[in-house]
This record gives sequence, structure tokens and C-alpha cells, in this order.
Amino acid sequence: MVGLGFWRTVELQEATMAFDHDRGACVLMLEDYPPGHELWTTYPPPPKRTVPGVVQCYTVAFPQAHTLAIAYTSCIQANVAVPDWLVKLLCVWCFPEMVRRMLKAGGGAAQEGGPHYDLIRNDRTGLYAECERLTATGTAMEQDGNHPTYTSRTMPPPSAVTDRPHGIVAFEATRSAWEKHEKSSAEI
Repeated sequence: MVGLGFWRTVELQEATMAFDHDRGACVLMLEDYPPGHELWTTYPPPPKRTVPGVVQCYTVAFPQAHTLAIAYTSCIQANVAVPDWLVKLLCVWCFPEMVRRMLKAGGGAAQEGGPHYDLIRNDRTGLYAECERLTATGTAMEQDGNHPTYTSRTMPPPSAVTDRPHGIVAFEATRSAWEKHEKSSAEI
């Protein structure tokens, strides 16, 4: 839920996270359910909250020894036309500043003495352990010469996550095709 002044919104979304330890990548997909989806009847929005549109966000992260390359894309289908100046403001200033602040806060929380440090160090089977394992894989791949050190000028190619026959992208394509098949079968 988001509230800015009198504008109050709510989203219902599906989150999928996958770790590809062979490639040293983490994929995060956030997909909103559109208004009218059957889950909105099960989980209706609170009073005075609106569903502003549908947002789909896809993030791929490649951790290495001293760098973290992140590729992010977002598709927004809004119920109203968003002015170009607002899109530019969000893309040029707001989103980069939000990411800087999130990384700073997350880094501080994970450092020794931070509120999450003990949880991270003691996790052996959960999300923190997977992230540690992925970072170790990315560091080893960088040091072995399998990957260059990623920078803003040398980002990983899209094939790093798209060319695996049983990878997460192939799974998503299969899932989308299946959902379209189910929808067309239901309409018959």
C-alpha cells in the first residue's frame, strides 16, 4: 500500500525469486495482478484505496567480489496518462536516489553490528545462505576469469540468463504460454 497525500493505492502481486548458481545470477520478478483478477475478490483492497494500474518489474543481479551488477526493467500500465516530465523526473532523480538509499540502508543493516548481521551469519539454509552462496559463486567466477569484473560499461549480456534451456526465462515463457492456453480453453 502506498499513500501520498490524498492518493492511496494498493497492489496485489506475485513475486518469484530464483538463484542460478551456474551463472552467478539472481532473478527477481514482481508482477501485479490487474483489476478484475479473481484474487481481488479473495483479497479486496481496503476502503479508500485504489488499484492504480499494473506494474511488472524484472531484476537480474550478478554479485561479484567488489561489485554488484543489476539489470532492472519495469513495465507500467497506468489507468491514466502519466506526463512525460513526471516520467523523466522519476527515471532521472527519484528511482536512482531510492536505489542509493536502499543499498545504503541494506548495507548498513548487514554490516557487523547492524540489526541483521547475526541473522545473516547464522543462516545456513534460507535466503541469506543462498545470497552468500551466490556471492561466493560470482566471486569465484570473476577470479577464475569466467566473468569480467562487471561495471556500468561492462554489464553481463542478456544471454547470461536467457540461453539456458531449463532456466528461469524458459520456465516463464512456458508458464505464459500455458496461462494463455488455459484462458483460451476457458473461453471455448
